[in-house]
Amino acid sequence: GEVAADTRAGLWWAVHRNRLCYFPLAGPQWPPCAVQCLPSDASLRGRCVALLTGVGHGQQGSSSVGPCAVAVFADMRVTIFHHGERVDLPRPASAPVAQAPAFLTAAAPHPAPDAAGVVLVVGTQSGGLFSLFVRQQGEDFDAVAGPLWPIAYAEVGLRGWFKRVRRSLGAGASEVSVAEEVPCIAIHTAEVLPPPSGSDGLFSVLAIDEQVLA
Repeated sequence: GEVAADTRAGLWWAVHRNRLCYFPLAGPQWPPCAVQCLPSDASLRGRCVALLTGVGHGQQGSSSVGPCAVAVFADMRVTIFHHGERVDLPRPASAPVAQAPAFLTAAAPHPAPDAAGVVLVVGTQSGGLFSLFVRQQGEDFDAVAGPLWPIAYAEVGLRGWFKRVRRSLGAGASEVSVAEEVPCIAIHTAEVLPPPSGSDGLFSVLAIDEQVLA
């Protein structure tokens, strides 16, 4: 869809033609509290915008500017809205092939010690997930995509119940078909969690489908 919200920032937004219009979750709903212009040829889903800050103000507080945010377009191009400026980046060379984004979530600060930036989790329309590293070094910005993640599926639902029953009856792992072991799901959203204790990871992700946790 073309509408999404961030309850922590207190904002919802709508993609209208080549504009990103922001509105407060509470308060007057018109006019928008901020508007950001998008590239004229870009196709954007509302859920493919991740806010990094709330709405700010221009010089001397006289005008509202949109929040600092990252948007990933249907062709995987990336746009960064940074303190009232728009920075357009090409599709990362490392972006997974033949994938289109479905949603975007800010997960953690960029791990590079000499850069400011953010790590985002991108969910694809085919149900995959990958990391997108966006950083600023001086006046320059770049975006680097990681590979699609391997996903460990929780044994829930009817398929998981049958697998547990078969194991309890002594069925070996080799007797379980590949289709049973690797269900095909379409991930609808992802919740970012702290990394496990003792892990050197930046974060963990709980991926949520209508019926399956991963």
